[in-house]
Amino acid sequence: MAQPRRPLGEISGNIPKRRELTPYERGQIIGAAKCGVKPSAICIELSLSRCTVRTTINSKPLRKNGESQPRSGRPRTYSERDERLLLRVVRQFPKCTYAQLRAFTGLKLCNFTL
Repeated sequence: MAQPRRPLGEISGNIPKRRELTPYERGQIIGAAKCGVKPSAICIELSLSRCTVRTTINSKPLRKNGESQPRSGRPRTYSERDERLLLRVVRQFPKCTYAQLRAFTGLKLCNFTL
């Protein structure tokens, strides 16, 4: 029997989330490329895909200190504190409606966001 899904958890266990490179790993790739090592050799040495290595090398001028660039998209309308409050209320009253959830928390979020 499958485990019940956790609130705000992963939707499917079959779809793994891709791992993001750390600034250290990006530095290794850029340093090796500056030393003249070919991208295919970097792929083998660091066990990364060729596409990852080439994208990292090509987007190096856009990054500051190897940090990830901000993601596109609309910013969240709720904070981490609001998220913890929602989870606490949902765990305490698992069968409450959206209207009751809004009344308990005082948040003005749409049903989809809740």
